[in-house]
Amino acid sequence: MTTWIIRTIHRYKESDNIFIRTIRIIYSFSKDWISGLINLISGAFIPNVYLSDKPICGKIIFTVALILVNYYFHLVREYKIKEYMYRRLSSDIIHSCTIITEALADYTLENVSGKGHFQYASRLVCDELYAYLKQCFKCEFRISVVQQFAAKDDTSSQYCKMIARRSKNKLKNTNFKEHKIPSQKDTYYFVELFQKDGLTFVCLVDDKEIAKQDFYYQSKKHSKIQQYIALLENAYSDKVAFILQIDCMAKGKLGQNSEEVEDFASRYLSPYVSILNNAYQHERVLSSN
Repeated sequence: MTTWIIRTIHRYKESDNIFIRTIRIIYSFSKDWISGLINLISGAFIPNVYLSDKPICGKIIFTVALILVNYYFHLVREYKIKEYMYRRLSSDIIHSCTIITEALADYTLENVSGKGHFQYASRLVCDELYAYLKQCFKCEFRISVVQQFAAKDDTSSQYCKMIARRSKNKLKNTNFKEHKIPSQKDTYYFVELFQKDGLTFVCLVDDKEIAKQDFYYQSKKHSKIQQYIALLENAYSDKVAFILQIDCMAKGKLGQNSEEVEDFASRYLSPYVSILNNAYQHERVLSSN
């Protein structure tokens, strides 16, 4: 209940209505010393209230009011902790994106042809995103980028391939398997996503939703995934160019429902998609020259 209230307040705190304004005014007076003073005064009155001959309804009202006041200040403390976490997330994103941008600038100077620019950017994004998500949420993640490629010749079809991946176990072999589009047999979930034009965001908020999907995460090897996010980028075309995937190994870390997960992705993951999109267009322009 507390987590839901805090997440709801955080989501709508920028709204400009009477209820939110009232909450802001009350919050401005929510100081620790006020909480301590209320507890001190109430502690002094508790013996007089409960040992007196006053009606029972008065005692009940006093008890309920005391519980509500203490719960309110508990919410305030928890909200401040969450706000600090979100501010730290924003700060980490800025720092992380700066590191990626500087690394890409150096890479561009050394590789003027642009070849491999997008894959290099994808590896940087996976590494940085993994580091900051793990540090913030204190659980394991798997981050990956999958790219769609045009047919190699007239006899072949389009295909997609994972070009970067980061988890607690760094992969020694980065020669990922190619997957034909459309696929005629059971395959990874992301292959299906490449066939859904116009789709930009997919989230599976719990392991039950993941189990409903017909993809390899259902196997025992991948059963630890609790939440899944896919950010799809069309890159100014009618086809999905690449997908940024986030596998979360803990329940509810990124949100309790699809709305909360989408809000999290919009706030904290979209900058990385923008970096990938710029890198994709950069390589595409240079390779066409």
